[in-house]
Formats: sequence, C-alpha cells, structure tokens
Amino acid sequence: MPLITGPITQHGAVLTVEIGLSKGQVSYLRRMGATIPSSVSMTAQIDTGSFVTGFPNSVFKALCIERIGTILISTPSTKNHRCNQYPVSLSFVSGLRRAAYFPSVVVVETEEGSVDEGQGILGRDVLKSCIFQYHGPEEQFTLAF
Repeated sequence: MPLITGPITQHGAVLTVEIGLSKGQVSYLRRMGATIPSSVSMTAQIDTGSFVTGFPNSVFKALCIERIGTILISTPSTKNHRCNQYPVSLSFVSGLRRAAYFPSVVVVETEEGSVDEGQGILGRDVLKSCIFQYHGPEEQFTLAF
C-alpha cells in the first residue's frame, strides 16, 4: 500500500497535489485534436471536517474548464451558500512522483480567504479512498491508499 508522510505544519496536514482535466475531458479533447492544458500544482490541506474537496478559482481558469453545477454548502463561518462544481483529475505528489491518481473527481470552488492563500482542501469525498493517520506527538501525518 503506497504511503505519503509529511510534517504537520501551522496549516495542518498538507500535501502537494496536481489538478488536471478529468479523464472524460481529456478523452474528448484528444478526439477533437485540441490542446490539453497542463495540470496545476498546489498544496492542499487534509480536512476531515469537509465533505467536499475544493480549490481556488485560479485553478479552473488555468485549466479552462466550465462549472458543471452548484452545490449548497454550510460551514461554521458561512451559512448556506452555493459553490460552483468542476470535474477534474487529482494526483497526490510525493517527492518527484505521482503517488496516487483519481481520474474523475467533482470538486468545488473555494471562496477567497476560506483557505490559506494558494491552498486547496482535500475533503472526505477523496479521503474515503485513503487511510489517514494524524500523529500529533510526532507532528507527522501518514496517508495510505
């Protein structure tokens, strides 16, 4: 079972992810002979309190993808607001290699300022495929998949 380990920082358990077009989008663009945008790399905070994975709008602009819908979200600081949803692929990066690949995930657009600048959130929709261990005394986390 592949593992990623990392330090618990002031921002929590954070890892590098690559966000790209979903498997279906890539297939469509290849059939059309169109250019496939490069994936976007950023850090993401593991958030077991979030039921969805989310990234800032800049990711979706860089990938030139349109929203596919909206979802109603309620958090302790923001009550009942709609978030745009986008289909993407998601990879966990460990060192110089792709450690895990999720070909089709529907994620949400995070509000400005809802996450530390330049970060995304990995929610339970993705984490349900993983084993997450938070080793507080050692200030380390482990993610197995």
